Amino acid sequence: MDGSLLKKDDKRKNDLLKLDDPKEGFNKDKIKREMLIYSFAFGILFDYFFIWDSFGINLTLFNFAMLAVLIVIIYPCVNFKNKLSYIFLIPYLLLSLSYSIYTNEVFRFLNLLLLPFLLISYIMCIKSDEISINLSFIKNVYNKIFGTIIKSLPIFLKSNKFKIKEEDIKKNSNYKYIIRGILLLMPMLFIIMFLLCSSDMLFEKFFYKLLQDFYDVRIKKIVGHVFVVFMVAIYLFALFFRIKHEKYTEYFESSTDKKETIKWNYITVATIIIGINLVYLSFSIVQFSYLYGGGNGELPLGVSYAEYARKGFFELILITLINFLIVLCCKFFTEGQTKKTERFCNVLYTIMIGFTYNILFSAYYRMNLYESKFGYTRLRVLVEAFIFLLTIILIVVLFRIWKKSFPIVKYITIITFSVYVVLNYANIDRIIVQKNVERYKVEGKLDISYINKLSYDSYFEMAKLLDMNDKTIKTEVMGYFETHRIDLVGDYDKWYEFNYYKNKFKNYK
Repeated sequence: MDGSLLKKDDKRKNDLLKLDDPKEGFNKDKIKREMLIYSFAFGILFDYFFIWDSFGINLTLFNFAMLAVLIVIIYPCVNFKNKLSYIFLIPYLLLSLSYSIYTNEVFRFLNLLLLPFLLISYIMCIKSDEISINLSFIKNVYNKIFGTIIKSLPIFLKSNKFKIKEEDIKKNSNYKYIIRGILLLMPMLFIIMFLLCSSDMLFEKFFYKLLQDFYDVRIKKIVGHVFVVFMVAIYLFALFFRIKHEKYTEYFESSTDKKETIKWNYITVATIIIGINLVYLSFSIVQFSYLYGGGNGELPLGVSYAEYARKGFFELILITLINFLIVLCCKFFTEGQTKKTERFCNVLYTIMIGFTYNILFSAYYRMNLYESKFGYTRLRVLVEAFIFLLTIILIVVLFRIWKKSFPIVKYITIITFSVYVVLNYANIDRIIVQKNVERYKVEGKLDISYINKLSYDSYFEMAKLLDMNDKTIKTEVMGYFETHRIDLVGDYDKWYEFNYYKNKFKNYK
């Protein structure tokens, strides 16, 4: 009897060693397929149970299911007889069950932090015979939980990368590159569409109507749910992988010794750029119909032209930065190009830059309308300056697209520092007061409380406010000058503290 038990222990140890060897089973489609199924199943379950819903029996069921799946993943290398494991299993089961019974907010929060630790600790205990609870064990557990956050995407992409055989390439298998491009395009479109819909209510209405004709769902909900499912699935895939393959790090280190250069096929890149350009084309149509047309298009009931234009410039600037990165990455990492295909890709990049200019102009136009309606502030003026900087940088990107030897980093650095220095000497506080006064003459509105918070640099324009007929504004400005003059008399009293505008304020009479 004892001999048979020893044989079983030896077999389990051999299975465990084999399981921990990244070279054993890492590339087996069955293992990867199972992990993908489990991770995406839990991603969907997470989204269904927890998004916009409170914790109850849903968390109990989720935790029990997670425990069962982790045991299945490491099977047959499990040892349920390890008494040390019960230190973690019993609290895990009881604390998970407590969510379906009690509602104490403090304990619920603390349990959320403790449950992952208990789960991973239990799995590590039943997976290994030679284990003890010490600082190294705790560190290892937390590395599994939190270290996976950083390593999840590389593990997911590495273990699920496409493999195209040479004989398939010879058989004109371009469709594989197109499929790869579509798969890479999908998450990009989710992000871009979310930002575009957030930036423009009419584009959101247009796209929602288009989607409603087919699916009768809201685009924001689709994007949100898909994003949650993917994020949870990617994290759990990496976590499952790290638990099943303890020595995965060695695999990645050995596989990257050759320092492979990242390269993308031009067909994949073209597929991505064409898909994004089609989305930008539809967005541009909406912009020309409503925004640039002076509001001639039919706006939603109760929405004024200024209110329509006030939203979205920050989202549009973020899209511009995304486009900038996409074009440069595609340009630098595309391979397999002839002169003809390179020219074709360059045309696609140029079209994308053209749409990006439209997006930038839309952001500037919206900001300009917003300022004319609600006034000028430092943030709004600096946003306009940043839009101007991006406009110039995109010209540099265009040069780099058509001329490989063009030193893009050098010129972007020169332009960025130049614009920044000009901003320092442009005296934006003076411009803000000047523009707000001009708006006051038209609209009859002036946020004098905000203007009073500006720096001494606005001296000359502030002095002009004293000539206004509005007694309220005049009184507030006089108080502003007097307050700052008194402050400077006490603090600004040494020759080496000299400052031009401070001196103007101090000598004001």
